[in-house]
Amino acid sequence: MEDILNELYKLRLDCLSDDWVQNIFDSEFLEYGEIPGEYEDILESLEIKTVFRTTMSAIDTWLTSDFSNEEEKSWTVLSHQVKHQSLLALLAYYIDFGGKNVVSKEHRNKALLASRFYYKLISIPGYKAYHIYHSQLFAHTLLCLSYPKAVCESEETYFNAKELTREVNSIIKELSYLVKDLRGIISNLHLTSNDMNFEDILSNLVDITGGAIVNKLNIDKIELANLSAAIYDMIDILVSEPNGAPNASAIQLLFKCLLPKLIAASVDCRHANNVVRASYVTYSGLLLTNYGKAALSGYIVLLQHLCFTLDGLERAEVRSARVSLVVGLMSMLTGKTYKKFVKWLLKLSATAKVSHRQIALEMLAKLLNNDPELVKSNQSDEKKLITQTICEDDRNKNITEGNNASGSVDNQNNEEPQPSTSAESLTSTAEHITTEDESSQEPLDDNIPEEEVAGLMRQRTHTISHSEVLRAVYERVHDVSSTLRTRALAILSEGLQSEHPAVIEAIKELNGAGEVSRLAATAARCVCDERAVVRKAAVTLLHRLITTTHSSARTPLASDYAVRYF
Repeated sequence: MEDILNELYKLRLDCLSDDWVQNIFDSEFLEYGEIPGEYEDILESLEIKTVFRTTMSAIDTWLTSDFSNEEEKSWTVLSHQVKHQSLLALLAYYIDFGGKNVVSKEHRNKALLASRFYYKLISIPGYKAYHIYHSQLFAHTLLCLSYPKAVCESEETYFNAKELTREVNSIIKELSYLVKDLRGIISNLHLTSNDMNFEDILSNLVDITGGAIVNKLNIDKIELANLSAAIYDMIDILVSEPNGAPNASAIQLLFKCLLPKLIAASVDCRHANNVVRASYVTYSGLLLTNYGKAALSGYIVLLQHLCFTLDGLERAEVRSARVSLVVGLMSMLTGKTYKKFVKWLLKLSATAKVSHRQIALEMLAKLLNNDPELVKSNQSDEKKLITQTICEDDRNKNITEGNNASGSVDNQNNEEPQPSTSAESLTSTAEHITTEDESSQEPLDDNIPEEEVAGLMRQRTHTISHSEVLRAVYERVHDVSSTLRTRALAILSEGLQSEHPAVIEAIKELNGAGEVSRLAATAARCVCDERAVVRKAAVTLLHRLITTTHSSARTPLASDYAVRYF
């Protein structure tokens, strides 16, 4: 212990202003004033990084030395001889200052060493009793894991890519030491999902695993992979109970941390973000595979919020990326849960928010390529009833009042205010996720046997009811938004050209057996729409109806194309 005290004495902590230290503690390690001038003069005379390294080495020697009295290896003894609050404030200052000046190698390395020094202090028994562990300070140390990404984003400060690559590789090397020290204490912290800053801790840990820098530079991929593997291992510890059982609440928070990263990677459609998105998608699937039922609720909530979050959805390329993302994540669900989520999407397509209806419509269009579900014989009467009543169904009257109301609202971005997508809502269970429309609030049953969620990464064939999906698409033809009316007509036109037997059969059922086919009557009305894009889509639908040669569909009658007004 004498070696530790000798090294700490060099820091002259007794000369550090008590008011400055207290202000940092009062702000919960969130605000840092300028370090007092007289103490700054003391620090300038020190090789602070050397002091940090030698003190850490002394702590390791002290903890591993063979003493019969365990009391001598704890904060009970050390606290009487060290101004530990001043030491924590000083370390926190270096960590914060380095994080704000990442491009500076000097400040960055001091922050890395200060973080490692802090982990060594936590490794000393009695760290909780003497308040050495502080959740906010601990979360700040994990921001060091974002240094490679931050440096890459500041590439204009470097002369060339070679210099930048060298800098990033050196950071990754330093981070390997930090992660090793962190791994040594993470199990003993016994953190739970109810602890302060637990979510921030998870978010900071998972940030470096996205692979954002892999394709950009000639990074040491082996070192980065080893770093990511160690972090994944620590995340597994944090989301598990002491007995090793998965903690559903912690896993749900982990999915919550993944949400903004998936959204950001979808909004920015640059090629580099495809790697990031694929990395997080793979990790999400592995979580579902490894933790099964405990992860299912959080996974479903993640899918729902990917549909709710409107960031960038006004751009077609972002919508396309988001739809592909959600459909891909859906494919990892079991058949039973998949069908329930499709039903939830059907209801989302009729909710109050135009943007929600739009993303749901695009996803339903994607799902038309799925295999059909097996229809039981006792369901045939119900399907006939659906076909007979489809035109009279007015359950969406509040939001779909026909073409006459289309002029009041045209642009999905201006029609209604943005929905609430606050972070807190993701921590609720899947049963309590809500939208503006109560019709989309039906809970998704997650009471699924353990064996049914095993092996989720295997290739599956998912089935849907094509009749229900096309019916939901058909209802959007009467939507108050001209954008949705146009898209619904386009999807129906594409359906007429489909060679998928289930789609052909669903189109046949949708048309009905009346004197005038339902699609023809709809197209005839829409050619009178006040919006040119809708009229154009309706003409395309009529043309497809005329030229269709599907053997499974009836030949259109001349009366189909008589424009009727009701």
